[in-house]
Order: sequence, then structure tokens, then C-alpha cells
Amino acid sequence: MARGDGGKPVFEDDKERHGWLDLMERACGSFGWWVHAWVLMGKHFHLLLETPQPNLVSGMKWLLSTYSQGWPHLLRMLEKVPGRKVGASRRVGGAEKDHGEKEALRIVKEGSRMLGLPLQQAELASLRKSDVRKVQLAILLRTHTTVSNGWIAQKLTMGHPGSVSRSVTDGRADTKLTKIVKEIENVLIRVL
Repeated sequence: MARGDGGKPVFEDDKERHGWLDLMERACGSFGWWVHAWVLMGKHFHLLLETPQPNLVSGMKWLLSTYSQGWPHLLRMLEKVPGRKVGASRRVGGAEKDHGEKEALRIVKEGSRMLGLPLQQAELASLRKSDVRKVQLAILLRTHTTVSNGWIAQKLTMGHPGSVSRSVTDGRADTKLTKIVKEIENVLIRVL
């Protein structure tokens, strides 16, 4: 359960409620959560979540801060996010997928191969920090795992973690780039 600050409304209309649910879908995809039930009220909400990974605190921090910081333009931002049913699980061969570093390493390996990115740090470092292929891979990592921007910056030699955040935000706003990311994602679905 979470309440609005000082009893203020969390949701003022249905459009904001739908935007929040879209953001919740993204959190479920990134953190591997299963949502069993939810109630969205004007000044608070209730969630019944199952968290196969011990990431409730980090996930809620991300969810609430993303919603509150992006409140004025949240719905425009969410238009760029590919849909997924709230609580949709990611099972492969009956086993729940890891959404942390192990899964991120798999995505880096397979995604790098598909994008023609080298796996060696020295070779990656010789490329621009904002190389479009690095940005595409960073978007996949932010969408499908819980690794930090710092982890991504280090693995993909993208500089400061803030650079990763800016690159991912800008990349998600680029429809041409997101189309390519979606195509890669469709091929990697067996891995993801």
C-alpha cells in the first residue's frame, strides 16, 4: 500500500490510473514481479505482489520515484513502452527467469552477437560511448533486467551511469531506434 504525500491525490483521473498501470507493467517486466491483485484509489493504492527475486524494495523505489518524477509527462513516456500484461511471468522450461546480473550477462552476450558489438572491454571502449548499438543493448537491459545504470555503463563502456540514463531515455523517444530494439527483442525472446 502507498499513499499520496500529505493525503494528496495519487491519481486525479482515469488517464493517470491507466498510465500508472502501464508503468506497473514495465516494473513487472524489469523486476520479474507477478501482480495478483490491485486497487487504485484517489489518494492511495493497494498491490498484492509476488516477487520471485528479493527485489521488492528496489522495485518499489523505482516504480514510485519514476511515477512521481515523471508525473507531468508520464503518459507520453509510456507510449514508447512495449505492452505486457500486468503480472505476466517469464518462464522458460517451467523455471522462473532471473532478472538480475545473470540474465543481464546473457542479454549482453546474445545482443552483442546480434548487433555486431565486440564482447571484449578494450574493443568496446574503442567505440563511442553513445554508439547506437550500445544504446539499443542498454534499452534491452533496462527493460528486461534489474541491473543498475552503473552496471550497464561499466559492461558496455558507456561512461557515467547518468549517460546511460540519458541515452536510454533518448533512445526510447526515437521511433526508428525502438523499432530495431523491438526486432532484436523478438529474436531474443527465447533468451529473455
